Amino acid sequence: MFFKKSNNKLWYGLYFAATFFVAGMTLQSRLDLSKNMLLLIGLGILILAYTSHRLIVRFTPMKRIERKIRKTPHKHEQLKIFFEEYLPETKKNYPQTIYKYVSLTDINTSEKEMYNSFSTQMETEKWIITSEKQPLNEKKLFSLITNSLWFTRSNSSNLNDPFEGRRIIYDDDLYPLSNSQIQYWKKYAENLRNTLFLCCFSKYNNSPPMWANYANNYKGYCLEFEIVTKDNLWEVDYSYGKNLPNFEFEGLKKDLWEDRITEEEAYKYIEQLHIYWATSKHGDWKYESEIRAMLTNLQCEMNIAYKDIGINLTGIIIGHNCAKEHREFLSYAANKLSIPLKITALNTTGINYLDIIDYKE
Repeated sequence: MFFKKSNNKLWYGLYFAATFFVAGMTLQSRLDLSKNMLLLIGLGILILAYTSHRLIVRFTPMKRIERKIRKTPHKHEQLKIFFEEYLPETKKNYPQTIYKYVSLTDINTSEKEMYNSFSTQMETEKWIITSEKQPLNEKKLFSLITNSLWFTRSNSSNLNDPFEGRRIIYDDDLYPLSNSQIQYWKKYAENLRNTLFLCCFSKYNNSPPMWANYANNYKGYCLEFEIVTKDNLWEVDYSYGKNLPNFEFEGLKKDLWEDRITEEEAYKYIEQLHIYWATSKHGDWKYESEIRAMLTNLQCEMNIAYKDIGINLTGIIIGHNCAKEHREFLSYAANKLSIPLKITALNTTGINYLDIIDYKE
């Protein structure tokens, strides 16, 4: 299993320096001690603070479960603990609000004429809902006005990461199964990939790379959602580097080969394994800070209602390069839904160089 690794060296240093400073100042003001004695006492307090901190970290529920997984010898048992104990613990730390970036392409002449041909935004909405030949932009707006989001197949070629849904590597030399068994499990795994669908969110609404890559350089918009239930949500793990996390499938084959698990248990293992693969990405994608909604009961790519995902729309943020026609419709949608409408703004004077401010027409 792969676990998130955090670099806390800077925070450790600041924590210890502050502890040492406060302890030294307190002792110096209250006791008449030599500098050497003061230094020894300060070092003692520093060591005590470090030891206390490490003990607290070591015995957190997350660390306890990680150690339990590492000590478990068999892969199917590790995966069971991961899903039954580790993931529920991580979900306690999910944010209350997540964001969906939506790309809108440059508006062309025919699309501009289409928008201008309607006398009211209500007519535009009616056309978007009823039209069978919607341009790409209108398909995105269709999702907004129908309170739904588009779910994509987990191994779709439309996903920007070429390794999405393709991390399963079959190497039959280590634990050889019969040809019929190999084909059976490969077919079962392929069927699972075809029925696993996802929709991607981010923890943050002010990420310049996200606005550039997923909202067409601020020409699109970003939806703000309140999490109602976390059942269908999974945080993406970016902890692996060059080596793809494919060894768990070898673990399954070993367990099957040595008769440690039944076929029924193998079904569950592979289902969990695909969810695990679908929520792990290379560290280079870490800037996305992604949380995914995943469903396994769909037959094709489609729009899914917010309520069925477990989220509630609470706001819209327009990119500052968004076309006038799209701004007008997004403003109309926000008013109709009674949710706040904001817009991105470049800040060249402060630390946060991308601000989110109230939108004014």
